[in-house]
Amino acid sequence: MTYYRDLSKYVYSESAIPDMNVGWLSRWRLFAGGAVSSEFMEVLASQVRMPRNQMRGGHPCHFCSALRLGGVAVTARIFEVEYRLGSAEIHAISRNGEVFSAPNLIYHYIDRHGYRPPGEFVQAIIDGGEGKVHKSAIIRLREMVEDAPRMEDRVDAAIDLIQVSPASSVNWLSEIVELPSCHSYFRRRVKVALQLL
Repeated sequence: MTYYRDLSKYVYSESAIPDMNVGWLSRWRLFAGGAVSSEFMEVLASQVRMPRNQMRGGHPCHFCSALRLGGVAVTARIFEVEYRLGSAEIHAISRNGEVFSAPNLIYHYIDRHGYRPPGEFVQAIIDGGEGKVHKSAIIRLREMVEDAPRMEDRVDAAIDLIQVSPASSVNWLSEIVELPSCHSYFRRRVKVALQLL
C-alpha cells in the first residue's frame, strides 16, 4: 500500500470527497502508538462495515508478515461478521466539515499493531457516530449524491451521509434507490449500507 503522512493532502484516488490522509502506513516508517477508547473502536467498526472507494484488489498487512514476500491478507470480525480489509477506505468527517480518508486496514493497524491515529481523526470518528457533523458538510454530501460527475463519488457521499446523519438521510436515500432511473451500482451499494443500520 502507498504511504502517506498523517494529515497530508489526500491524493490516493480521483475521489472528490476526502481532504486528508490518515493511517496510510508503511513498515518502513515509524508511526504513533497508544491506546484508543472502546467508543472510538466501536464507531470505527461501523465505518469498516460500510466501505468507501472500494477497489477490486486488496492490500495485505506488511507488519504481520515482515519476513514473507507479499504480506498477509487481513480479515476482521466485526459485529459477528467477517470483513476482508485492504481494498477500501473509510471516511471521518470533522465537526467543521474536513473529511479524513483512511484505508479500512486502519482497524487492523489499531487493533493488532497499536497504531494511534491523530486526535483530529479520532474526534471526527466519534463526532460522526454521535451526529455532531456541521450542517454544511451534510449539505455538501447531499449535493454530491445528486451532482457528482463520478458515480463512485455519489455512492461514497451517500454512505458518508448514512454514517453521520442517518435521521435526515435514510428516507431520502431509500426513495432514491427505488426510482426506476437510479443507477444499478448506486442502488446496490446504498441498499447494502442502509441494511446495516
